[in-house]
Amino acid sequence: MKLPKVIGTLALVLSMCSLLLAQGSSLAEIAKMTKDQKAAKTAYLKKTSNPTLKQKYVAATVKLGTATMMSEKLDRKVKYAKALKFYREALKLDPKNVEAKNNKDLIEDIYRSMHRPIPN
Repeated sequence: MKLPKVIGTLALVLSMCSLLLAQGSSLAEIAKMTKDQKAAKTAYLKKTSNPTLKQKYVAATVKLGTATMMSEKLDRKVKYAKALKFYREALKLDPKNVEAKNNKDLIEDIYRSMHRPIPN
C-alpha cells in the first residue's frame, strides 16, 4: 500500500473513531448492533432477491464491524479479528462498499506490518 493511500485511510479511520467515541460505543450498544445485524441477516436470507433487505444487511454488518473495531471496551486481540470477519461478510454481498473495503485493508495491513498472521 502506498504512503498517500495509507495516510488517507488512516484519516478516514480517525474521523470514524472520533464519531464513534462521541456516540459512546459501549458494550450494550454493540450488543444492540449485533441483534440488529442478525435480524437484518435473517430478513435478507428469507428474501435474497430484495435489494433493500440486502442493503440493510450490509449496512448493519459494516456498522457493527466499525463499532467493534473502534470499541475501547473490547480486547484488541479479539476486536480486530471480529471486525475483519464483519467486513468480509459485508464485502461478499457488496464488494464495492468503501468503508468495509478500507477498514478490511487497514486491519490486514496492520497485521502484515506487525508480521502477524491475518485472522481468517
